[in-house]
Amino acid sequence: MKKYYSKISGCILLVALEILMFLWTPYYKGFICTTYIVEHINAGDIIFRLVYYAIYFLSVYTMFSYYCFGKFYSFFMRSPVGLILSFASVRLMADVANYIIYYFFNDYVFTFAACIIEVVFLFFTLWLISDFISDGKFRFCPIKGTIPFFIATFVIVALLAIYCTFQYNGFAYIVEKYTVVANVRVAYTENIGFILEVSRLIFICALNIICFLYFYFSVEKCGLIKSKSNVGFAKIITRLWAVLFLTGILYVVKYIAYPIDLYEIIPSSIISSSDTTYSNTNETVKDFRTDTCVTPLSRFSSYEHDEKRVLNLGSVTVKNGKDRIKTFTYFMPFDEDSNYYCELVPVETEYTESTDYLECNVQRLENFGLFFFDGDQRYAIKTENIKSQSENKVLTAMLETLISDGEWNYFEYGCDYLKKYDSDFINPYIERYANGNFTEDEINENREINTEYMTNFAQKKLESKWKRDGYVGR
Repeated sequence: MKKYYSKISGCILLVALEILMFLWTPYYKGFICTTYIVEHINAGDIIFRLVYYAIYFLSVYTMFSYYCFGKFYSFFMRSPVGLILSFASVRLMADVANYIIYYFFNDYVFTFAACIIEVVFLFFTLWLISDFISDGKFRFCPIKGTIPFFIATFVIVALLAIYCTFQYNGFAYIVEKYTVVANVRVAYTENIGFILEVSRLIFICALNIICFLYFYFSVEKCGLIKSKSNVGFAKIITRLWAVLFLTGILYVVKYIAYPIDLYEIIPSSIISSSDTTYSNTNETVKDFRTDTCVTPLSRFSSYEHDEKRVLNLGSVTVKNGKDRIKTFTYFMPFDEDSNYYCELVPVETEYTESTDYLECNVQRLENFGLFFFDGDQRYAIKTENIKSQSENKVLTAMLETLISDGEWNYFEYGCDYLKKYDSDFINPYIERYANGNFTEDEINENREINTEYMTNFAQKKLESKWKRDGYVGR
C-alpha cells in the first residue's frame, strides 16, 4: 500500500490548488482576464491571480520533484528563467484559447473546452518540470503503458461531453418553453453559471489526477527516480491536514487583503413549515404538508463586504403524517421579491375529500408532482413520471381537472398518459392547441409559457397520433 502514498499525496495537492482558485475568485483560471469573462477586473484581482500562479508553480514543482523523482531538486540547480518563461507562455496560450472559445461559443461549449485546455496546461507544465529536473533525459511512457491513462481520459472526457450536452439541452428547453420574464427562466439563467463553475472544478480535478499519474509512471519507466520517497500513512494524513491548513490560511489572507470574490456563507433559512403533531404514529393521515427551505450563496463584491448572489437554491420537502415523502430542489431568482416558492395546491376532483389545504388528500406541488390517496394507498408522482404510470382513476381525474383549468404544464406532462387511458378527453385539446387556438383564460393562466412552444408540442402529439392510426402519407 505504501507505494501508492506518494501518488495520493500528489493528487491531493493538485486538487487543493484547484479548490483554492475556486474559493478565491470566480473559477476562470486564466491569468489574463477580461470583463467579457469576469464581471470586474482591477489591480487587486490581477495581483492575486499572480500570487496564485506563483503558489501553483512552486507547489507543483516541489510536489513533482519530491514525489516523482524521489527527492527535492533545487529550483536554482540551473537557471530557472527559461522554465519560468516557458510556464508563463503556456499559461498565456491557454488563456487566449479560453478567450476565443468563450467569445465565439456558449457557456456549455466553454465548460467542455476549458476542462480540456486546463489539463493540457498541466500536461505541458509537468513536461517542462520533468525536462528541467532530468536535464533533458525525460521520456514519455511507452505506448503500451499509456493505454490505461488514455482509456481513463477518454471516459472522463466522454462523461464531460454528456454532462455539457445534458445541461445545454435543459437550457434550450427552458428558453424554448418560457418567456424571458418567466421566473423559471430567470432563475435558471442566474444560477447556472455557478453550477458550471462547480462542474469545471470536478472534471478538471479528475483530469489533472490522470495527468499527474501518467507523468509519475513515465518518470518511473525512464529510471529517473533516484530514491523512493518514504511516505507512510501517518505522513500522508499530516500532509493532507497541512494542505488544508495552508489553504485556509491563504483564504484568510485574501479575506483581509482583498475580500472581493470570496464566498459569503449564508445559513439556509426555512421559508415555511407545516409541522403538525400527530397523536398516533400508526394512523393513516390523508393530507400532505411541506417544509420549504432556501439556501443562498454569495460572493463579496466590495471591500465593504457587499454581496453578489451566485446561487439561490430552494428545496421543498413533502410530508405525510410523520413520513417525509419526497424532496425537490429548484433554482430561485436572486430577486428576493420574486416570491418564487413552491406550495401544495388542492386539486378539486370527485375523489377530493376536502379542498382545505390542511386536510386535502389530493394535491399538486406546483409543476413538480402530484400527491394523492386512492383509498388508503398513498401516491407521490413526479411530473416527468406521469406518462409511465399505470391507469389510476384519481390521477386521471386530477389531470382532467388541471387541464380543464388551463394548466399547460400538466397538459404537457399528462398528454401521453391521457392518450392511453382517456383519449376522448385529451384529443380535442391536442387538436385545438395544434392549431394555435387558445382561450384568453388559458393565455392569462400561462403568461410565462410561450404559446409557440405549446403549439409545436401539440402538433408533435397530433403527428404521432396520425402515425399510430396509419394516416401518414394519405
